[in-house]
Amino acid sequence: AVVGYARLRHTLLIRDPYLPVHTEFEAGALFEAQRAQGPRALLLVPPEEAHRLQGLVLPEAEHWDLLHAMQAALERHDRGAALEALERLRGQAPGSRLAWRAARQLAAYDGNEPQIHAATDALLQMFPGDAHLQLSKVASLAELEGQALAESYMEAAAAPLEAEPLLLARLAERLSQDARRLPRAWALMRQALRRQPAQGRLWWQWADLLWREGRQQESLAPYRWAACLMPTDEGAAKAYARACWALG
Repeated sequence: AVVGYARLRHTLLIRDPYLPVHTEFEAGALFEAQRAQGPRALLLVPPEEAHRLQGLVLPEAEHWDLLHAMQAALERHDRGAALEALERLRGQAPGSRLAWRAARQLAAYDGNEPQIHAATDALLQMFPGDAHLQLSKVASLAELEGQALAESYMEAAAAPLEAEPLLLARLAERLSQDARRLPRAWALMRQALRRQPAQGRLWWQWADLLWREGRQQESLAPYRWAACLMPTDEGAAKAYARACWALG
């Protein structure tokens, strides 16, 4: 939740439920990083302050309502109503990110991989550096064109110095399945951790790599770091506990 802001510093003060203290984000950088997905927001005020919201018009409100209507229809497996909401959204906002996002979700519901791929490509034209979209394209390419082309695209996406750590980690995971390519996998993991040293899932993956190499004793520390960095993730705690149990 946004609990405050600094006008001169152009920052937002963020309080997340999994952190004991608030953190500070550069507003411009945060909005740019979240352009593909949001950032989403829920505005809360005390009942006696409700009058302050009167007349407030949020950007793309009607389009978001149609996206929600489509998602709600899919939740109750009413594909006809979902398609109707999608067509209305396309009519009101043709070619918009929300229209392509809705089309992608309907294609995912149908299991239509070519349509998922087409919608993902359209969104990548708008947000070329979004790691989640890039990974979705990797999955589509693997399904439609084969693993070789999917990996080639992944290598190209991970090549820039500013590549997302998530993308680097996924590529490292793929390469680590082949012992001959482990050095490259380790290099990618080191690059990802330099970018996000407090990311628990990266340390978890680092520990898994050590364990698979037979360096179980060395893996204990990163397993513990991952569990400490993700105190609300039971999977990380279980991974550390299993490693401790296995090593006595």
